[in-house]
Amino acid sequence: MAWKGGSPGSRKRVYVSIWDGTNWDDGTGSPYADVKDFGYTLDNNYRSFDAAFEPSGGDLLVVSGINTTNNLYYWTWNGSVWSSTGWGSIWNNNSVYRWCRLAPSSISDEIAFIGSSENGAVSAARWTGSGWTSTTTRTSSGGNIATDAIDIKYVQAGTYADDIVAVWGQGQYLYAAIYRNNLSSWAANTQVADLGSGNTVKWLKLKPQPDGDDLV
Repeated sequence: MAWKGGSPGSRKRVYVSIWDGTNWDDGTGSPYADVKDFGYTLDNNYRSFDAAFEPSGGDLLVVSGINTTNNLYYWTWNGSVWSSTGWGSIWNNNSVYRWCRLAPSSISDEIAFIGSSENGAVSAARWTGSGWTSTTTRTSSGGNIATDAIDIKYVQAGTYADDIVAVWGQGQYLYAAIYRNNLSSWAANTQVADLGSGNTVKWLKLKPQPDGDDLV
């Protein structure tokens, strides 16, 4: 469980507590009923953080937007020890991240990231288990920044297993971009839908078919 808040002032702190089947813990063992405090990150009005486990290695990855353009903080937990604060450079048109989402692969230690920034840039990247790669800015402005209009998931099975699907709102339009695993590259953006003038994509939720290559 990850959350943000609990500190006075405009900048808020990110916390994590891990359920081990019996206790909630900060990840370091006894004493229990404690939390990991990562310190000040970004203001409290946006969900600029997320957490996901690596599927095969089991390490936990936590990311958070910070008051620095084009960058994230990130931390890993190997089951008993937290890493020091890492610095992830994912360019987003010289802005800070307001919204962040992570999604784990089903067949590797990769975790996909998508984030939108305060100037409407939407960026994506892949966590390989040790660092960030395949970073890309899908739009440098115009993304819907007031709400959580982004999501990202891996294709779970079938012909396109382990491809990444990123979606985001941009004004009245819904866009998608695909990372093709066999080509090791992002394809061009595609327009999914046009909601019509005056409408806005505000919230997105992407779900993969568990035993196939469809997503909704």
